[in-house]
Amino acid sequence: MQKIFLFFFLLTGYINFAQKPEVAYSYYRSGEYEKAISLYKVLHEDNRIQYNYFKYLLSSYQQTEDYKSAEELIRRQLKDFPNLFNLYVELGYNYQLQKQNEKAEKEYQKALKIIEKNPNYIYTIGQAFKNNNLLDLAFESYQKAKKLNPKMNVNVQLAQIYAEKGELEKMFNAYLNMIDINERYYPTVQRYIAQFISENPEDENNILFKKLLLKRARNNPKNAYNSLLGWLYMQQKQYDKALIQEKSVFRRDPKNTIKIAEIGKVAFQNNDDKTSEEAFRFILENDPDPRAVLEAEDFLIRIKIHKSKSAQDLNETNKDFEALFEKYGFNSNTINLQLSYADFLT
Repeated sequence: MQKIFLFFFLLTGYINFAQKPEVAYSYYRSGEYEKAISLYKVLHEDNRIQYNYFKYLLSSYQQTEDYKSAEELIRRQLKDFPNLFNLYVELGYNYQLQKQNEKAEKEYQKALKIIEKNPNYIYTIGQAFKNNNLLDLAFESYQKAKKLNPKMNVNVQLAQIYAEKGELEKMFNAYLNMIDINERYYPTVQRYIAQFISENPEDENNILFKKLLLKRARNNPKNAYNSLLGWLYMQQKQYDKALIQEKSVFRRDPKNTIKIAEIGKVAFQNNDDKTSEEAFRFILENDPDPRAVLEAEDFLIRIKIHKSKSAQDLNETNKDFEALFEKYGFNSNTINLQLSYADFLT
């Protein structure tokens, strides 16, 4: 019985401790900083290298204007972990909050000198500047690191700083510079840029991004630029223009027609039968892959159904289905075509 009681006692203690981070963060988020401090102090003591515990404890001290405790926390951490050079930034910012700007600048310069000695520390130091909204110093630190080691790719970080400063042209160019470095960055670039693009072709951001892409595509043709233009047109529901870009990519690098098929499908779903038909006819004429050909045949006949206006049209479409089944057969490869035919008959 005692063993069972001890087990449940220990289990309850473990559950309570496991829940502490969530409770502490809940206090922090709701502005109950004194309560957050009481929990984060315990969490930080138990795990000194867990950065979130340190960060939220520090911020809670600063929110309650207990700058002395904040400084003691930073200096103790710096003493025990002297290679955490981003703490110079935190110490400087703590001084800045107290309007002790000379002391703050001294700590910031310490951090910048660390980058001069070893540019690899830019990622933690630069992020510390950015997290504290010291954007000019963050920018300076990334530029310094890039100058010292041109191979360092800090374009994402620079782009994010430009975005926060509202300098969107520089932001777009920083992201596009990544594609100049390596076209494999395309998905990353697209993901970040999507946050600033809308469906409206007249949106200032869309117009600016399009202008920059067209300029780069003229000066240094890359498939990624055409694909990004195509993606932009897709966001704007200009499927015909998107198709032009993907055709250009295919003619330079005829690997497959997957993106052309995607345009055809989206255009079909949005009742742009003309663009959809053009896309799938292009696939029929240029892609030898039997699966791509069958998919194109299926969509072309579905487009024809869309266009049918008379009994004669429907009769001709039925004959087209029969001809396709005679050519490709009734089998697992033509299952989508069979489903389309079933829909047609009903």
